[in-house]
Amino acid sequence: MSNITRLDEDEIFNYTELTPSKGRMAKEAMDSYLETLGTISSEGFGAKDDSSAHKVIDSLIREVSTISATMEDVDSMIDSLIEIINNDILLKENRISESVLED
Repeated sequence: MSNITRLDEDEIFNYTELTPSKGRMAKEAMDSYLETLGTISSEGFGAKDDSSAHKVIDSLIREVSTISATMEDVDSMIDSLIEIINNDILLKENRISESVLED
């Protein structure tokens, strides 16, 4: 991830939080994908199947589960960062600009 070099105020002011909307939708999609992978693993291979394809599916299940478990925390962190940028940088900058112009 690189440094922030430019802020688009409109994007910040019009930001829709991830946690209640897009984040939830992404988590539901990830959970659905995990369910599909689980079905493939349990129904697509025999119980004693130790093929590399079965191992890859099971490994993918573990990796996707890890990502899915952290998605909510990441969404919340991004929402918090945008709120900080909005309140502590942009709005404060606007208040300072207005007070300087008043003087």
